[in-house]
Amino acid sequence: MAEPSGREALQNVLAPAPPETEPQARVHHASDDAREMDGETGCAKRVLFVCNEFPYFLRHRFHIVERLLFEGHEALIATPPHPLTASLTDPRITFIPIPVERHRLSLKTDFGLMSGVIRMMRKLKPDAIHLLTIKPVLFGGLGATWLGRAAAKYRIPVVVTFAGLGRVFDEEGGRRGFRRYLRMVRRQCVVWGLRHVLSSENVSLTFENPADRRYFVRYRFAPAGRCIVLSGAGIDLNQFRFTRHQNVKTTVTFASRLIKPKGVDLFVDAARIINGRRNDIRFLLAGWTEPGRPDGLSEDELNQIRKEPGIEVLGEVSNMPPLLADTDIVVLPSRYREGIPRVLIEGAASGCALIASNRSGCRAIVRDKETGIILKRLHAEDLAVAIERLADAPDRRMRMGAAGRRHVEDNGFSLTSVQDIFLAAYFPDEGQATATAE
Repeated sequence: MAEPSGREALQNVLAPAPPETEPQARVHHASDDAREMDGETGCAKRVLFVCNEFPYFLRHRFHIVERLLFEGHEALIATPPHPLTASLTDPRITFIPIPVERHRLSLKTDFGLMSGVIRMMRKLKPDAIHLLTIKPVLFGGLGATWLGRAAAKYRIPVVVTFAGLGRVFDEEGGRRGFRRYLRMVRRQCVVWGLRHVLSSENVSLTFENPADRRYFVRYRFAPAGRCIVLSGAGIDLNQFRFTRHQNVKTTVTFASRLIKPKGVDLFVDAARIINGRRNDIRFLLAGWTEPGRPDGLSEDELNQIRKEPGIEVLGEVSNMPPLLADTDIVVLPSRYREGIPRVLIEGAASGCALIASNRSGCRAIVRDKETGIILKRLHAEDLAVAIERLADAPDRRMRMGAAGRRHVEDNGFSLTSVQDIFLAAYFPDEGQATATAE
């Protein structure tokens, strides 16, 4: 009988295994033979990535997969199904569809994710696991750590990435009454689960700014020695080149998910204020809507913005370097507990002046009055004033852009710098990922 292909072997990877026998389905790649022949030396290794959304993984983390392949290893990618997974044609990459309910608790789906990670570990035998976004971290982490405690052979390196702490840890909620109580209960459940996951010594944590690391160390989620600070998710500095912007109209860009926690409403309101006073500033709105989110822009709201003069709605932009090369000022008035917003890193690398909110993740890339402006208050009028000040001072914008580029070059924001740290965490016997000192 012909041996099944990798994808055929994985069609039922999430189906429950008989309790009395070890599941037989395995991905068979060239490295299986290498393991059999070479034992423990010089063989390719597998890293399992678990994430709640494939497009996010593709934008922010796929470069780590490319580095693994370059080093001769393999990647297992587990996310919900998405049409873009058809682009995964390299035989060293295996995609495993998993269910993830992103925006609400679902006992069936969430515990299915936990048991799915257990089955993937038993069937596919990865050498390391990388958990991204809160649901995979929490429920995937519970599965991985419980299995590791039950059997020593499954006690493999687990890397947990917090690209910002998001709404769960945000203490500026504003909800009242029963909704506030439900949020507190949800938060306590998440905290309990995370403490259980992060208590295992084989789990290392990565953060994108020192404030998030301090929070986890202070509240004893994990010891400082297992907490690593990265400079964002990594960008290609050869693609984002420093540009001397010489636009006839000052061009101001907002590029992010079109949700209110990211500050899209403040950007639009500030544009309206400025357009009522002058017509020499151009506003570009780039990003995608998230249907079903109550705090997101609806299609009706977006269509209304399209009709307004002075604001160009671009939709989702997949090729950011040309957009930022045509941008003078990048704006992100986020209310979110960001890691380090990628668009601000890309903007700084491209020589744009930056305007951002006074959040720890934004402050990690925006140095007030040096590489941009930190907003003291999140008011549309304050944002409008900051935009106009930079629009009226082109020499100052140029100095900020040059300083931003230097900051990105000198502080580990490149793809290679970030990849080196992750690979050291996956394979600690081959290198040591060191925590950033406070």
